[in-house]
Amino acid sequence: SSSSSSSSLDELLPDGLSDHIINHTISLSFQAKQSYPSYTAAIPRPIYLEYVFNYANVNEARTNIKPLLHQYLYPVISSLIEENNKVNKVTTMND
Repeated sequence: SSSSSSSSLDELLPDGLSDHIINHTISLSFQAKQSYPSYTAAIPRPIYLEYVFNYANVNEARTNIKPLLHQYLYPVISSLIEENNKVNKVTTMND
């Protein structure tokens, strides 16, 4: 069956490359880029690919940290962007 072959493949892959970690990490990277286009557009593509998109850098531990960061930082960043948008609207109205 397909699920048994994928689970045995996961066992053969090095840490971090199994479907449980790498796909989720890539998904969160894309979600962050799509959620904050006005902020992420300024990130040069090589920087994004090297430091945001990839699973881990050579000097980082192979820990699945992005879901934890997303859980705690997404609400904070979203509220900051919302506040920034309100300030921009008020500023525009007063101009």
